Amino acid sequence: MLHRTIAVAGLTALAACGGTTLPEMTPLPEVARGLVSDIGDLPGTSHKAMPTTGQARFVGVGGMLIDRNPRQTRDDLYVFGKADVNVDFSGSGKVAGAVTNIEGVRGRELPANTANTFAVPGRIVLGADRSYIDADPNASSDRFGPNVFYTSYQGKLQTPDGDITIPVNGLFGKFVGTRAAAAGTPQTIKGIAGTDNGYGFTANGNRVDLTFDVLARNAQK
Repeated sequence: MLHRTIAVAGLTALAACGGTTLPEMTPLPEVARGLVSDIGDLPGTSHKAMPTTGQARFVGVGGMLIDRNPRQTRDDLYVFGKADVNVDFSGSGKVAGAVTNIEGVRGRELPANTANTFAVPGRIVLGADRSYIDADPNASSDRFGPNVFYTSYQGKLQTPDGDITIPVNGLFGKFVGTRAAAAGTPQTIKGIAGTDNGYGFTANGNRVDLTFDVLARNAQK
């Protein structure tokens, strides 16, 4: 996961970035470490405080580890980009957005800086297929809690090893942190953290395994 990757790298979490958007000149690894420091270990938003109407925007980082050969690590590719996610809390809920401005690095860890990174054209789209909060509308008996969400993801990336088309899959996540004074409104939520660990598919006749994480801060303060 994104926060686990940073922990493995042994990097010191930096102070969180200010403002409601990601500073354009701030390297994404620094933004990610700020997010981990700020919201990475927060508990789920209080069930009683969760909104049932309104919208919120969450801005942060999405990270994906692409493993083409489980028997070796030298060909592993870690890609990361800006995550911009919009949430509608009405009805069954909707969680949709995209990861763009993607960079990559060889290895299994978020880099300490961007000195060894390279551009990875493409995007990862969230929620285009389906998404919901708490209960799956197609199986209402499956309830996960009012602070839990599911969203699909899919995409296409132009990597140094060739294009990768990521078929539709999904990740579960949580709304995290609680601002008690804003209970019942979208502002009560401090961030979102979602993960899909161990998704495998076939690309160009070869098995590809990946993990995908999204960590983002509520843009409304």
